[in-house]
Amino acid sequence: MMDQQLAVAFDWIERHVNQELDEIGGLTYTRGPRGVTLVKPPEPAALTVNTLTALATFLLSGDPALALPGLIHVEDHARVRVYRALHPQTRERLCVLSAVAWPAAENISFPEETLLNQASFLLHAQTCFVDDEERARLLKVVGTMKQAKEHTSEDDGVTQQVAASAGLRLGMVNISNPFTLRPWCTFGELEQPARTYVLRAQGGSEEAPPSVLLAEIPDPRWKEQAAARVADWITDCVERLVHDSAAGDARAARLLILR
Repeated sequence: MMDQQLAVAFDWIERHVNQELDEIGGLTYTRGPRGVTLVKPPEPAALTVNTLTALATFLLSGDPALALPGLIHVEDHARVRVYRALHPQTRERLCVLSAVAWPAAENISFPEETLLNQASFLLHAQTCFVDDEERARLLKVVGTMKQAKEHTSEDDGVTQQVAASAGLRLGMVNISNPFTLRPWCTFGELEQPARTYVLRAQGGSEEAPPSVLLAEIPDPRWKEQAAARVADWITDCVERLVHDSAAGDARAARLLILR
């Protein structure tokens, strides 16, 4: 442990002691045992926001950190980065703002293809999916499930039947697949993309309802569609807001949006 600490200390000394400064083309370089290194001026850390509204406000604020012409990169359905203009000498592009949709920032997602007990499933479903008719149907099906003393199950791959409570007696509840749900996954200003899921029930006992599993039917097109909506929202919002001032219009003309 001591040898490792000494090695780190000697490495730092070698990198920072006995270095000479040279100015070439308006840029400052250090020259030492490890060669020539550019001395970069300190730059502010990138801001982080969770809404597209905050991003649009920053773009039109006239903040000198943006250093137009700027670049807006829509990385995917949940992440957007704003870069300032290229540095005229180092030719580097600094990220000045990062927008991350709150579901991604808070790591909110339904535990798919995982068997959950009834209470846990209902809690996750209400947290992770937009409140609509399909979510209500899902909650009703799962909320009324109860294992019969004599287990009865029918499953043809599309519709599954399990024992469920009907008042004080046990009846049959159809799990009519698929479910078209809208999980929270992109920015709150946008409509959440619809995705298709299959519900399955398994096991259980006389005292407890069966465990429940929700699996998504793969279709990656929703990611591209959601990213396109993000880019369209930014474009429309900037165009709408820049009409309030001539300066804003000039700034918008110098913003490039990439997707």
